[in-house]
Amino acid sequence: MTYRFNGQGKGEFSTTLNVAMPSCDGPAGRFIHDGLILGGFGQPLELKGMKEIMLDDAVLGGKILIHCTKPVSFHAAPHFTVSQSEAGFEKIMQAVTLVLTWPMESRYKEITIDLEVVKYSS
Repeated sequence: MTYRFNGQGKGEFSTTLNVAMPSCDGPAGRFIHDGLILGGFGQPLELKGMKEIMLDDAVLGGKILIHCTKPVSFHAAPHFTVSQSEAGFEKIMQAVTLVLTWPMESRYKEITIDLEVVKYSS
């Protein structure tokens, strides 16, 4: 995804990605940044000045790499829904919600976000 700006805006620009990860909030899914495991998909996560992060998912059998051309404020949180079952109400994780936010400055004429899905090698 590429966003282009004329350099006249003020404030912030945000985009939201809802990414369905098969491991959901289980132990097989985790955020990795600069080689460090920062937590699982079921936990909120905030990073400032980030340019790249990995969503590693053993159930998926691979990982999603997110790369931004400009430093970003990154916020991730689980997206839960509630459904009714025979046992009552159940909270079910549906996706990881990622919010990427940049300051609107004249130096940011273009912002690109690359998502790459990488399968584990066997």
